[in-house]
Order: sequence, then C-alpha cells, then structure tokens
Amino acid sequence: MSKSRIRYLANNDTSREGVSRYRKPDMAPEMRKSSSAIYYVTLGLGQFSDINNPYQNIYLLFDTGSDLTWTQCEGCRNCFYQNSPYFPRTRSQTYQPYSCGQCPGGQCYQDHCTVTNSYVDGTTMNGILATETFTFSSPFLFDDIIHDLIFVCTIETSNFHAANVYDNPITGVLGMGKGDFSLISQLGRYGEYRFSYCLQDSNDHVGAYSQMMLSFGTEIGKTSIMSVTQILTNPKKPIFYYVDLIDISVHKRRLNIPHQYFTIQGDINNSGGTIFDSGSAISYLVSNAFDIFKTAIERYVGTHNTYLRRITNPNDYGFEACWEPIFDSATVTFPTITFHFGNDANMVVQPNQVISSIPTPGVPNPGLYCLFLSRSTNDVNVIGAFQQVNQRVITDVQTMQLSFAAEDCSQSTW
Repeated sequence: MSKSRIRYLANNDTSREGVSRYRKPDMAPEMRKSSSAIYYVTLGLGQFSDINNPYQNIYLLFDTGSDLTWTQCEGCRNCFYQNSPYFPRTRSQTYQPYSCGQCPGGQCYQDHCTVTNSYVDGTTMNGILATETFTFSSPFLFDDIIHDLIFVCTIETSNFHAANVYDNPITGVLGMGKGDFSLISQLGRYGEYRFSYCLQDSNDHVGAYSQMMLSFGTEIGKTSIMSVTQILTNPKKPIFYYVDLIDISVHKRRLNIPHQYFTIQGDINNSGGTIFDSGSAISYLVSNAFDIFKTAIERYVGTHNTYLRRITNPNDYGFEACWEPIFDSATVTFPTITFHFGNDANMVVQPNQVISSIPTPGVPNPGLYCLFLSRSTNDVNVIGAFQQVNQRVITDVQTMQLSFAAEDCSQSTW
C-alpha cells in the first residue's frame, strides 16, 4: 500500500480525535545509543492484564527521515534478530488492526490491512496497519498514555542494517518525519507539534542508562541562545525536513561550494536538496560538493599532522578518506567544520565528529582515523546523526523552524 493511501487512513481515522484533547504534555521518553551513531527511543506498547507488566517495552530507531512507526510482532518471519520478544499483538487488550474493508489499497493478510515500505538503505518491511496504546515513560516524569496511535505491526523485514550489531536491542523504527502518519503529526496539539533531542557522543554510555530524552511540547529543553533556520517544503517528498544549506567551512575557512549543489532542483522529481535526518548514521554530500569538501579536509590533515599517513585504499574500510599513525603515540590535529544554513544559522561540528578513530584488527589503538562524512549515492545531501552529536536540536513542525545550539549532551537531563 502506498504512503499516500496510508495518509488517507491517518487523516480519516476519527478514533484519534482524543489525542489532542488532553492537558499539556510532560512527555520525554528515554533515548539510548546502540552503536556508532544509531540512536533509539524506549516506548511502551499495548495494554496487558498483568499488573506488573501493563505494557511491553519496544526500542525504536529514532528516524526523522521517515513517517512510519513500526515494530516486529509475533509471527514475524524472515525478521532481524532482537534481544527482546516480538510484540504479542494477540494478547494486548488495545491492539486494533485495520480490516480489509478499511484498506483502500486492498492489500490484506489474514483479513487485516497490510503495509509495505522500502527505505533508501535497502530495508524493507511488511506488516499490519493497526492502532494501539503507547506509553511514554521517563525517569523524571509520570507516564503519559496515548490511545489509538497508528503504527505497523511488522510481520516481515529484510536488510535492516541498524540491527547488525551484537545483542541488538532495536525492534523497529520511530517515524518522526513531517508526514501525516508520523508520531509528531499524530500527537498534534498534544505534542505541540514540536520535539527536541540532544545526541550524546558515540563513546558515552553505550547500551547503558543515559540521560538522553526525546522531549515534546513544553518539555523541549530549549536553551537561551539558539540558531534558527527555516524548514523547507518539497511537495514531492513531504516527509523530510529540508533545510537551506548555504556553504561549509573547514576550520573556519569557507569553501564557497556552489549553492546549487545543496538546493532542491526544479526538475520533475524535485530532486536534490539537503535534509536533517537522525536515522542516517553519518552525513552525505552529493559528489560535486563532496569532492570540494574532501580536498579541503585532506589538505588540512596533511598540513597539520606530521605523523599521519594517508591510506591508499580507504574504501576497504567503508570510507573515502582514512589516515594511520606512523607510531602509536602520534599527536593528531583535526579541523572543526561548520554547516552554514539560511538565516545566518551556523552549526559547528567538533573535530571528533568529523574524523574519528576506528578499531582495526591486529593494529594497536587507535588504528585508523577516518572521515565520517561520505559521498551521497543519490541526489540528496544529508546531515546525519554523527554530525548532530552534542547539539540541542528542536524541530517545530507548526512554525516550520529547526533550531540548534551546542550543548554537552552527556550532561543534559532533557
């Protein structure tokens, strides 16, 4: 079933009218980090008769680049490994699948409406369109219980790369895009159409308790001074948070990359543009822009590091630019980069979020240093999670503004 048909269901689902009638929210579910720059949110799903376990925790990849929320459910076949049980939909008292009669696309599974979706990274999922009760828990706040939120109870998945880690906790995806079907859109006035997050460094608290929160409405953790840029609309791709990327600096030196490399094109597909996407582990630049950027990075590293040697085959490690120390205790110096957005909004990315060490088998730590930005394989630029680390980011869907400010996210409580 196409996303347009899903939005038809979302817009015509009268059972969701109660979502926006409640008091102001105090919702701030916990976020954690799986590995590298893969972040996930803990939510409660369903309602069960067991008083000690009234809902089941699910762990969803935090993805501002999609509008579907889904988790693997009982009966899932050809599905990725997760270290918690599949969601037991038949035991939940509030699980309500859409019937075939409610399904405009006509796709059905055991008399239920089904949804199929594919992602640009090759992930595919197929599941049952349903409504369910979600519980938003925080160590600092009372539980917030929201009924009749639409999600997909997944029964088949493939190529879900975020789960390719040992002891994988992630069970699905939390769609936080701009589409009508996303969580922020479904929450509506109850979530005040805005959300905030602050991603910790990839070396902080991996798999353990963290202070990261995904906060909504009044609990957005706004700092006093923030840069603000406009969220742009691409009618052909309405779910994405497009921004006006003007240029990039390497160590405060503007590269003067032609603006046209970053903008939405006027072709039939409205291709190009630049999106903020927490579901992408790293950032990507289209080839013409990436070539200019990579040259500037290589020039800086070569000029400022006597004891680093360029790797001639970085693609063997999955990167386009890597360096190795000539001896173990070599001191390294890497640049900051700055993304320059419209409205004079500048986001400075610290050196360890530009070039980072990676472990290499048989090589003493730090092994290699690699550039954690890459060449886009399609026509869009992406500001990914690794370059958003230690930034307070606020996304306001109603005012169509994206705000950010540097912050030590390991010390943040919101």
